[in-house]
Amino acid sequence: MPDSFGPVIGLDLDNTLVGYDELLCDLAVSEGYLPPPAPPGSSLFLGKRALRDCLRAKGEHGEQEWRKLQALIYGAHMPRARLMPGVAEFLERVRALRAAGARFSLYIVSHKTRQANNYSDGADFHQAAMDFLSAKGFFEPGTGLHPGHVFFEPTREAKVARIAALGCTRFVDDLEETFAEPTFPAGVARILFDPADDAAAQPGVTRLGTWAEVADALLEGLAPAASEGQDQGPDFAALADEAIASCQRIYGGRNSRVYRVQTASGRVFAGKHYHQHQDDPRDRLGAEWRALALLSADARLAPFVARPVAQEPGQGLALYSFLSGAQASTTPATQGDMDACLEFLDALRGLSCNLAADVAERIPPASEACFSLSALATNLRARLDALQDVPREACLGAELSQFLAAELIPLLDTSLTRAAQLGDPAQELPQRCRTLSPSDFGLHNALRSEAGLCFVDFEYFGWDDPAKTLCDFLLHPAMDLPQDLRQRFASGFLSRFAGADCGLPRRAATVYPLYAIKWCLILLNEFLRGADARRVFAAGAACAADDARARREAQLAKARAMLNKARTTHAADCLR
Repeated sequence: MPDSFGPVIGLDLDNTLVGYDELLCDLAVSEGYLPPPAPPGSSLFLGKRALRDCLRAKGEHGEQEWRKLQALIYGAHMPRARLMPGVAEFLERVRALRAAGARFSLYIVSHKTRQANNYSDGADFHQAAMDFLSAKGFFEPGTGLHPGHVFFEPTREAKVARIAALGCTRFVDDLEETFAEPTFPAGVARILFDPADDAAAQPGVTRLGTWAEVADALLEGLAPAASEGQDQGPDFAALADEAIASCQRIYGGRNSRVYRVQTASGRVFAGKHYHQHQDDPRDRLGAEWRALALLSADARLAPFVARPVAQEPGQGLALYSFLSGAQASTTPATQGDMDACLEFLDALRGLSCNLAADVAERIPPASEACFSLSALATNLRARLDALQDVPREACLGAELSQFLAAELIPLLDTSLTRAAQLGDPAQELPQRCRTLSPSDFGLHNALRSEAGLCFVDFEYFGWDDPAKTLCDFLLHPAMDLPQDLRQRFASGFLSRFAGADCGLPRRAATVYPLYAIKWCLILLNEFLRGADARRVFAAGAACAADDARARREAQLAKARAMLNKARTTHAADCLR
């Protein structure tokens, strides 16, 4: 039974705690299924899916080879598998927490049959896994794990049922399908281990790329009072000007992490830790701080946003007032949501019109803002050029090339020609027609509470073309609004903005297909990822990155669906 009064943490086994990629490649060569890598002495490294696809390309014989490899790694060669980087350190943290008196339960729940269905050398996969876990110290004193805490289930449905029966409150898995099961229990913190940073976003699922991050999420808030000195996040004490009682991470993206920070006196803040990437010089902290300072001082906008409290740019830290609520995009959008979004944008428009000239001049363009047709065309061509450079022999490279040449480029050329009828492509939108914008605006960056919607993520805030704001809202893949809500938003937006910008309806309808094409190109960024040694395979495998084919097939399908939005007239009818 779970420990009393404590969280119940569930762990997946294969490809979450244990990695097999290197072992699979070694066995494929030693068994003679693949030629030795060149030069002699080098090692072959492919992801599991890439290796499988390579063998299956041989036909039925290759399928049998793949099944045998799986039987070998889960059976006789299981001792040669390795722990994922950071798992050993996770176990050390578990021991330290338990030694300090923390109470929580730990279980391993795996989708694993006892023997292979189509090939078996008699090895017992369950026993092999148990022996591996024992050898790696999982059952040593202090972990709270013992053999009775490990469960092997024959199907994914049975695995999910076990997670529910154990009362798990937090679960980590490497497969999106686990969390997509209809019977996956509500209320469980869902953590997707995604070291390649290429899994599709799922509502209510936190994607983390390292076991250090996974450990933070699984063990957050478990330190008892005697262990409060342990590091559970950035030190916000100096910014809060008092000791911190708790620091609980509530969101972790690739660019920043957000924490619920409670001080010793009981005050609660949102703490944000911004990451600065060498290849992206944008000052995200500065942009968001200045945006929220401006917006929170406006009577109409203040109820929608957090208020800046303190910042330390040198450490990439800032404190804001805490906004309660759940991510709005995890539940179906409503007419009220559209009205709240319109009210916020209308208030932004009002602020834009009344800013002092010196203040307006200090605000930069929003991220990806395009104030002329030429600028938008340049942006699209740059994205297209990068995708056209993907080799045809790459994973689904030929299919990508065909899609671009036969479907996307003709529509792009036609749409640009039609857009040129608006006038001089180089003519920039005058300042009086521009509006302040969060740039990435929508329900995916909104919180819903009983008080209504509030909005977050102003790292890319600045001046933008209202036509882009409108088109992006209607097209954003994270929302996929039904037509009636799209119509409600578009008509409400135009009624508010077109008075000061009479050319907006025609401009928005004209650039709508261009922004749909831009979203197609963004969705196809999957083809630009993972250009490393794992994708290169001299034996002829087209998809060398783990899960590359499935991911790219999915993104191609999404891009085709988005392109269809650019083609169909009903999608843009509401803009006229």
